[in-house]
Amino acid sequence: GGAAVDILNGVKVEAEGRITNGVLLATKLTIKSNGVRIKNGSADAAASGNSFRVLGIEVKTVAATEFAGITLASIVTGTSLEIEGSKSGATQITASKIKLAGGGGGGGGGGGGGNKPELRGPLDVNPSPANKTFQILGVPINAASATSFQDATGLEIGSITFFATVKANDIVKAKGTESPNDAILAEEVELED
Repeated sequence: GGAAVDILNGVKVEAEGRITNGVLLATKLTIKSNGVRIKNGSADAAASGNSFRVLGIEVKTVAATEFAGITLASIVTGTSLEIEGSKSGATQITASKIKLAGGGGGGGGGGGGGNKPELRGPLDVNPSPANKTFQILGVPINAASATSFQDATGLEIGSITFFATVKANDIVKAKGTESPNDAILAEEVELED
């Protein structure tokens, strides 16, 4: 469901084939999700071609992308979505699954009704402990007023331990409020496996 250009550092792949002289001669490569997820993310604009943007992240669709209860053509500005996929560029993911954001209660009209965007993915660079900020897929995340910092087991660890532990390419989940310019003011932050 992808192309050779989608295989970048950090993108998980599964290779099938045979080993000859210590070299895997692949007959099939499958791009696997590397854990990028967006929940309650609102489309920045209507889908164009085979992609659209959420939180400033380009969400690319391919033939293998699974759509659940939605079509690419029905994605318009403000559509609240849940997306799973793989990082395929500095600010791009290739979606493996796209569906309307769950939520109870009749989804109409505009401001998200209290939905909090959640972004999970690898950190772009080492975080800034002094500013309590980090970045995932180009999205700036400010955790200065976050009230929950958890390790991969769900144990509350506090901000000092969190920022002393995480580094570039670690998988982190941040949930909070979308602020202007496609940034997240985090309320909850979690280091994940």
